Amino acid sequence: MRKVPDDLVVCAYALCEDDFSEVGNYVDCIPEALYVLQDIAIQLGVKIRFSTVSTLINHVVEINKFKEQEIEQIMNNLYRMLTEEDTKKVSLSLLKTLLRKEINIALKEQDLNEIAIAALYASFIKTLNHVQEPPLPIETQVVETETITSMT
Repeated sequence: MRKVPDDLVVCAYALCEDDFSEVGNYVDCIPEALYVLQDIAIQLGVKIRFSTVSTLINHVVEINKFKEQEIEQIMNNLYRMLTEEDTKKVSLSLLKTLLRKEINIALKEQDLNEIAIAALYASFIKTLNHVQEPPLPIETQVVETETITSMT
């Protein structure tokens, strides 16, 4: 029986409802979560394409902005994708959560699965990218030094 790997579940719950003040302490789990998503994609017979992730990254919500109930819903949808025969409705439900809007696109089940997994992948990447943005430059202060000479 398939299940959603613990590494992904723990990471998602560790990051949820974080306002970026503390998220930097937990982003170490994101690479493993991305690896797990890649494994889930393989199990579903889909690919996570760079072009799809790039397209979705500006539309998905960062994983840390979801509430605990939303993370639970995301994980339940992933579990259902791995265990149910017909995953079309599940993929649409997952996309609705990740995009925070209702979508109704007429695609094949396989294509919807691919987009839904890529959207979750993009959500983790977006969180990681936000944390790794360089800080704003700080004005440097010029410190003047005085030369002290000693007289003998």
